[in-house]
Amino acid sequence: MKASSAISEEIVLPSLLKRMMQIMLENAGAEKAVYLIKRQDQWLPAAICETRHKENILIADMNELKDYSAYPANIINYVRHTLEPLVLENAADTDEFSKNEYIKNETPKSVLCMPIIYHDTPQGLLYLENKNISGVFNKNRLSVLKMLAAQAGISLENARHFEEMKRHYISTERFVPKRLLKLLGKENVDEIKLGDCIEREISVFFNDIRGFTLHVEKKTPTDAFAFVNRYWDFMAPIIREHSGYIDHYSGDSILAVFPRDADDAVSGGIAL
Repeated sequence: MKASSAISEEIVLPSLLKRMMQIMLENAGAEKAVYLIKRQDQWLPAAICETRHKENILIADMNELKDYSAYPANIINYVRHTLEPLVLENAADTDEFSKNEYIKNETPKSVLCMPIIYHDTPQGLLYLENKNISGVFNKNRLSVLKMLAAQAGISLENARHFEEMKRHYISTERFVPKRLLKLLGKENVDEIKLGDCIEREISVFFNDIRGFTLHVEKKTPTDAFAFVNRYWDFMAPIIREHSGYIDHYSGDSILAVFPRDADDAVSGGIAL
């Protein structure tokens, strides 16, 4: 099925959510969709889409959507506990859910809420509604949506792993410079083995602040940290501009490496 394949092609989370919401709306006959994910024991909206704004799906940081409440919380709570799809042909006619403030104020007719699950673990909850037509989410449409939800569960899990890998590599770059990896002939830190080494001539530049101890003794800890951070913010770009990289920081000291030639270290030192 083309729709299922389209979902499986995405691995970057924002793009996946946008594609998933568009496809779910198109195949469900819904006018509105809200996708919620669990963060710190709360189910919070991660993506919102309405047919009138289908090309402008709102996908935002959890903090930006934390106060969004344009969906029936009691239906969300019911499905997150049962982990089974809930279909209402006319939400206002149900004794169990019609008293909800959202249902009373917005009066949606057809409502569908279903979990998106991967290996028995819920990835999120999808809420769909149609305000104008009753019985939209019939047996055939529900069957299609279940199939799409199964593929979405796999894709969301893959996207989650991809995001974790990105965060991992971004974190390691703070401690293992890319230039060092390049010197070792490695693409990422996972490829480095104990004892890996190369032999080559490089220039090492060492710098610290004269009278640093006496200077910071007069400052509060907060002011001392701010002073050092401003110093590092000034030094680091100049070192990079002269083809060097910072090997490590130690207090107010910086040890920089210039792998290309000594002229880079000298010109960098003069610039500093």
